Amino acid sequence: MLNMEYLLEEAKNNNLPVLKKRAIIREYLQIIILNSIYKQKPGKYFYFMGGTAMRYFYRLPRFSEDLDFNTPSLGYQEFENILEGIEKDLSREGLPATISVSRRKNLFTAKLLFIDVMGIYGISDGRRASLMIKIEINRPNWELNTDSKVLSMYGYSFTPIL
Repeated sequence: MLNMEYLLEEAKNNNLPVLKKRAIIREYLQIIILNSIYKQKPGKYFYFMGGTAMRYFYRLPRFSEDLDFNTPSLGYQEFENILEGIEKDLSREGLPATISVSRRKNLFTAKLLFIDVMGIYGISDGRRASLMIKIEINRPNWELNTDSKVLSMYGYSFTPIL
């Protein structure tokens, strides 16, 4: 787990206002989750998209709370296995999460709840001490065109497929 001083410096380098500490912690957690996904074998089928991908790769000033992916084929059991890997990686960082999962026909959703992450970092901004990140996996029926780019943030470096 990185200390708040390092997170603030990294956020400044990535054009995130240092006063938005909740957003900085969320972004740090997102990077840990993304790194975990892309180091697992099925991660090569996760095509990162949506607002968070736009912020990280195209520097849009918009901040997004969710991690959205398309995948050409991923079974529900593979999704659960990916989530187990994420849970282990977060725990190793000292940032445990409670994970709930749901599924519809072509959509898998996971909600990762970080119970006292704000307290861990000594932040009380008048909101809850918990923080939630949602992962959505869509399995569209059309062909997906992809690209790969390197992402290096908060001490992690990996290559998501966009």
